[in-house]
Amino acid sequence: ITCCLEGAANAPALIFQLRDSTTGAGNVLWTGKLCNVANESESIQIGGLNIGGVKGQAVTLETTAAPAASSSVTVAMTGYTERQVV
Repeated sequence: ITCCLEGAANAPALIFQLRDSTTGAGNVLWTGKLCNVANESESIQIGGLNIGGVKGQAVTLETTAAPAASSSVTVAMTGYTERQVV
């Protein structure tokens, strides 16, 4: 999971959530928070996770609020689907 926040002006903190379902629904599996300082870039980079989701459900990486107009936000996530051989 990688979350980045940058902007030209100070702005409120932004909370990122990994959800076990579609946006705004389902259990929160992971949370991260970034604070924006004027003309700075902040990021969270975390790897080696093994966060299991519910079979057949989406996993969504979202923010809990819209970023400030002077901010830029990017997120990236990789994962895998486990198949059970019967």
